[in-house]
Amino acid sequence: MLPQGPDLRRWLATLDPPAGAFDEIVLRQPSFSAGLASLLTSEHVLAWRDWLCWRIIHSAARYLSEAFVQEDFDFYGRILSGTPQLRERWSGVSRWSSGR
Repeated sequence: MLPQGPDLRRWLATLDPPAGAFDEIVLRQPSFSAGLASLLTSEHVLAWRDWLCWRIIHSAARYLSEAFVQEDFDFYGRILSGTPQLRERWSGVSRWSSGR
């Protein structure tokens, strides 16, 4: 396993990769592995849960009710991007279905 990283034995056992697939791991940033190990602890479980819930809601916001669409736009569209107005929903659906 990685000398300063997270213990990946349970993950690898669950993954059940082909024999030898992880015999050698090239790690370009060892400090990332050590930092990740410090975050993957029982003390951070609630923070990870909250972050994952937020990611799911944000990624699905455009498919949810108008309140979710509006809140998501208010932050990502108006505050972060400076977009003054949300496009009409039919326009977004049209763009989405045509792949643009």
